[in-house]
Amino acid sequence: MAGFENDVMVAKNVNFDEAAAKPHLGIINAAGKLPIGTGNTYPTPEILAGVLTSPDSSVTIGYSSPNITLVVAGGTTTGQTITGDSGGPLSPTAGNWNIFGQQALTTPVMDTIGSGSTLNIENRTWETQYIVDQSTTQGLRGTFSTIQAAIDQANADGFGATGAEVIIRPGTYNENILVAAGQSLTFRGTTGNAFPFSVTINGNLDFSSSILENINLEGTINCSGSLNLFNCRVFTATITLPGFPGFNAFNCLLTGCTLTAVGRGGYVLNNCNCGFSTFSSNGTSSIIESQNFTLNVTTSGGNSGNGTVKFCDHVTLSCDVGTTLNVVDTLLAGSITANGTVNYSNVCKSTLFFFASSFITGAANLLQSSQGNVIHSRRVAVDTSIAAGDYYIGVTDTSSPRTMTLPIASTLLDQSFIIKDESLAAATNNITINVSGGALIDGSATKLINTNGGSLTFIFDGTNYFIF
Repeated sequence: MAGFENDVMVAKNVNFDEAAAKPHLGIINAAGKLPIGTGNTYPTPEILAGVLTSPDSSVTIGYSSPNITLVVAGGTTTGQTITGDSGGPLSPTAGNWNIFGQQALTTPVMDTIGSGSTLNIENRTWETQYIVDQSTTQGLRGTFSTIQAAIDQANADGFGATGAEVIIRPGTYNENILVAAGQSLTFRGTTGNAFPFSVTINGNLDFSSSILENINLEGTINCSGSLNLFNCRVFTATITLPGFPGFNAFNCLLTGCTLTAVGRGGYVLNNCNCGFSTFSSNGTSSIIESQNFTLNVTTSGGNSGNGTVKFCDHVTLSCDVGTTLNVVDTLLAGSITANGTVNYSNVCKSTLFFFASSFITGAANLLQSSQGNVIHSRRVAVDTSIAAGDYYIGVTDTSSPRTMTLPIASTLLDQSFIIKDESLAAATNNITINVSGGALIDGSATKLINTNGGSLTFIFDGTNYFIF
């Protein structure tokens, strides 16, 4: 080009078109350069003289102001440039391009395999086309830098309703998420299923139907469809379930959360540490093998809640009028506020292993299930009607004769009661035991404790009592 030095290899069939390019005096100057131009003024456009080599045909050098032209006539041409998706064309070293695969530390994640004229590129970590990673490092980037971008693309690809998997690499993603109605996606963190997880999503999260695994969730969660969490940590989140089927969590940590189910929304929590979270539901809800939570079963919009708590630890429970609460094999942290119906069996408070009917407050319909005893000990000094939740009754004052009345209900099947003279003076003033409603004890209407320190143990067969 005019005004520049050009290395030119000279070979056969070289033609300098003097009509277009006239050598100045036809002389190669002291610098080894051949001036080219139509004028007689020096310096003019020039080339570095040398040897021209051609491929398999002729090479013609011409001049058309202000450019020198090089024309290869005949033969074939070979591509000489490799350009990546970014970064511009490559420059060969000694005529060779080196194209290497990518490694993450020492692990190969991308390989290049050359054979003949073919170069194959192998992705050795392929899982899904929807990989979310905030990294900008070449070779370590995902296909998307935000979760919502991956969701939108899966929907555009026609996979939004088929459970397409979105893989999320470590990082904190501060963004709002919308999985719209009709979409069904699975989101999985890449750090395994052990706490703590290194993938955190923090924002307003609205899920129609989704599965999440190995992820920390923070913020506000709205579940209009089915949201299933496996091995997740939900931290100080407000969770709203406006519809059915609702929210399911397995082996999760829910710390300081508020979960509200309305409009028949229900949920199932299984094997979760609930971190003193508060749950309410007017749908059908089950909490199994979990701990550290407060549950209120409510009524709303014409729906009456039905909650089941089973094999749980350190919980506080309540139910509204018209609702049902089922409590089985559970250790309470506080009382049960029962304004609805409570079905209970094998329930204890704290680590004392005593259940008191006083632990259940409110105008409740209490139904003891036919699964054996609820263990509770209490002492009385006056005539007493024994409650369904009682087990051991100690009579501490027999300064006057005392009467203990056993309860009767079909739900008391196989329930047993112990009545003991703790005053050690029943020989003087006897303790009389009868049954509400006139049922019998070993065929008799009453039985007596008439020895100092005496006791009797009773079991109910569904109709009458027997001493054993």
